[in-house]
Amino acid sequence: MDEEKKIDLLRKVALFRGLNREEIIELLKRAKLKMFSQGEMIFNEGEKGDTMFVIIKGKVRISTIVPGVGEEALAIYGPGEIIGEMALVEASKRSATVTAEEETETIGFKREKLIDFMQEYPGAGINILWVLVRTLAERLRATNERLKPIFALAKTF
Repeated sequence: MDEEKKIDLLRKVALFRGLNREEIIELLKRAKLKMFSQGEMIFNEGEKGDTMFVIIKGKVRISTIVPGVGEEALAIYGPGEIIGEMALVEASKRSATVTAEEETETIGFKREKLIDFMQEYPGAGINILWVLVRTLAERLRATNERLKPIFALAKTF
């Protein structure tokens, strides 16, 4: 994929929408294009997280293992969405497994490189963090909504 196409793609991603062309070019210098085959694990629940990905093409399944039940699909994400974003906020273990549902193309950002970028370009960094906070809040709200029926069911026992 050529540079202009990458720039155009990142400008459409909510996380980077507020960045100017120079900032996107600098950000891309710190990124790595990565392809995943259908069925390939992008990352596993419990492993150390240090990379956030932007989905460029394809779809991924977010899932977790529920003891006594097995694998539970949590969400399907597609182009323009981010995965592994908690690795940017904290260096801890992955909270879910992400699997490519079809051939998937991503742009990966290592935590350290993204933090360096945000320190070098503080205006862009604030913008990225603000969108990241909103994304995490939206995903937490969606998780809370999915949990309500479970808690309601649990109270009947």
